[in-house]
Amino acid sequence: MPAGLPRSAPGSIVQVNGNGYKLLGFVVWRGARWYVRRKLPSARATAAGALGALALLAVVALIARRARADPGMIAMARAVRLSA
Repeated sequence: MPAGLPRSAPGSIVQVNGNGYKLLGFVVWRGARWYVRRKLPSARATAAGALGALALLAVVALIARRARADPGMIAMARAVRLSA
């Protein structure tokens, strides 16, 4: 241990001040962002997937709403499917 520095408890870092922790946090934050960006798809692909899922959900909801409003539609769809 260099002369003139206070003795510290095992596992503590006395020599690191506020700027050192700020730099450490910056490096960890940048590293985490880099890692996540490599692992996850791009924002454009995520947005396109979300829009596709939303459109699919809207179509399913519309079909369910129409089927509930017209019970004969289900019977007609079964008849068409059986005749094909």
